[in-house]
Amino acid sequence: MVNRLLFTVFLILPQFVTDVCTSHAGENIENLKAGVVKITSTFGGIKRLGTGIIIKLEENSAYIITASHVVEGDPNPLITFHTRPNHSYSSRIIGIEADNPKGLAVMIVEDKISIKSKELSVDQTMSISGGEKGILIGFPRISGTPWMVTPVTLGGQYGRDLIFSGVADEGNSGGPIIIGGKVVGIITHMANQFGKATPAVSIIQALGGWGILPQNFKEQNSEESNEVKLIRILEKELLFKNRQIESLLQQFLPNMDLKPSPLARETAKAIPQDSDPYIQALKAIGEENYNKGRNYLDLAIHNHQIELGKAYLAYGRIEETNFQFIRAEEWYNKALQESPKDPDIMERLGHVLFQNFKLIEAETIFLQALSISEKLYGETHYKVIGFKNYLGGIYNGLGKNAQALSLEKEALLGWKKSKGPEHHMVGITFTIIGQIYTSLGEYEKADEAFHKGIEILEKNPSTGRGSLGVSWCLAAVSPLKAQQFEKAISLLRQGITISADADFYSAWICHSFIGIAYGGQRKWSLAENHIERAMQSAKKNLEYDSPIIAMAYIALAAIYFEQNRLSDAHTLAVIGVEILDKRLQPNYYGPPFLVDSLIAGYQILGEEDKANALIENRISLINISNFIKMLENSGVKTRRIP
Repeated sequence: MVNRLLFTVFLILPQFVTDVCTSHAGENIENLKAGVVKITSTFGGIKRLGTGIIIKLEENSAYIITASHVVEGDPNPLITFHTRPNHSYSSRIIGIEADNPKGLAVMIVEDKISIKSKELSVDQTMSISGGEKGILIGFPRISGTPWMVTPVTLGGQYGRDLIFSGVADEGNSGGPIIIGGKVVGIITHMANQFGKATPAVSIIQALGGWGILPQNFKEQNSEESNEVKLIRILEKELLFKNRQIESLLQQFLPNMDLKPSPLARETAKAIPQDSDPYIQALKAIGEENYNKGRNYLDLAIHNHQIELGKAYLAYGRIEETNFQFIRAEEWYNKALQESPKDPDIMERLGHVLFQNFKLIEAETIFLQALSISEKLYGETHYKVIGFKNYLGGIYNGLGKNAQALSLEKEALLGWKKSKGPEHHMVGITFTIIGQIYTSLGEYEKADEAFHKGIEILEKNPSTGRGSLGVSWCLAAVSPLKAQQFEKAISLLRQGITISADADFYSAWICHSFIGIAYGGQRKWSLAENHIERAMQSAKKNLEYDSPIIAMAYIALAAIYFEQNRLSDAHTLAVIGVEILDKRLQPNYYGPPFLVDSLIAGYQILGEEDKANALIENRISLINISNFIKMLENSGVKTRRIP
């Protein structure tokens, strides 16, 4: 087999010389080799050889892109540069489309790199019709020759893939197809002298999503249309931008505003109305015209103008932005089927599972994402630290507070070491730790953690009014449980003043808590007013059967019940119980505060058999706490089950 392939090389060599002289006249092949690297990765004790491309050079660092299967499973592949062939550098993976045969990966080498190394230009403007001739540079195992240059002919484009013919094998994976001195594709698959490559436009989209565009990209593409530039910005802001911080905020401040960023909204306005369907979909999403966005995505899929995984991700973002978390879950599951080991998609799916109160499923997804990310990026990477934050929040929701606290403390140390003690993620983690201490009844430690977090968040310009206001309101939970109502009300007023109803969730939580605090002082009119404001805010923004709306119904029912407005209390409790009962079926295993809310609703309705059955079904509720205790601290005399 090897002899046959070598014979083929010699048969096509004369034509290759002619092609190179014609299509690469005046071009220095050595300069192109200086932009190609050899990659050696190890996984499961097996070494793999592949090729990569230098796409960005900075002082003491080089960014390299390759096919994801070349490096998957090895967080630190070895890189050999053409300009220093006898030395290997350790790299670090900073972005990868995992478990995707067509996926890409980006690594960084943080070391002094030879000034003779070169960035290769990526040409996404070339129109591929078939028959174009170019070259491959890489390390096919058949040759044993470093940086082997072989001819290639493009057969055309099928969907995302460039189809080509030429002599290459696994060692060429991740290497470039070069035409006219520029990269037009990255090899992802080779079989029987025909192969597939990811085209330049997909390379640029992936790099843009990771925030790693080449330094000379603007120079290389100075003549590209303004529309192309706008598309890249929109994709990054709407689809690929890392949203871990926003998602972590949502985890302990559920349903915060995730609308398009100001940059996305401004960019969308500049997109021409006669663009292709996918571009129009991005424009519509950026302008918050979500129905139009869905229609254009449908059309783009029908016309085969978009990868399915990317389309599903866009659908999911639309639904998530509109708080339609069940629909978002469906789309993210579809996206994950396209890329089963992509930790970024897992992050989105895990987040909406949390919002849907499917904590067991969310735990499973985040544990998988954590395991994959540790292998891909190493334990100190921000994604790994963030997944520990996620899991800590989930364990807190499941009542596993010792595990939650342990993970959050690990995350706190990780953020301090990687980002510094004043970074906003340190502040967020302190706030989550405050919640856990509150659940444990350690109120002094909770107060200390909350105020450390608030102090850091107040100094950080990226902290929005809504999230900062909610942090103040969460800090009031400890004094609420301790029946220190004046202290709680003071903190809550501060939260309401700061947030000024900046988003619906800040309005919901601040008004809910201050309503409970006034209930504790038996100031029923004030309590009712604030709980009603919280409910109306939730109704305007959430699905009618949201558990948050159900909790508001039951809280208001408890206020009415205490005032002997039994008919009104019964009406609201029935609605709240119906929503929660449907959401928690069939096993009624969910976040303790939801189960506690359902129990409180049954008690208000006098259905003590059902309440008792729920208590017996939950070992963690033997000392029934959280919601019922809060209601009792507010003066509501709930019926106790022996």
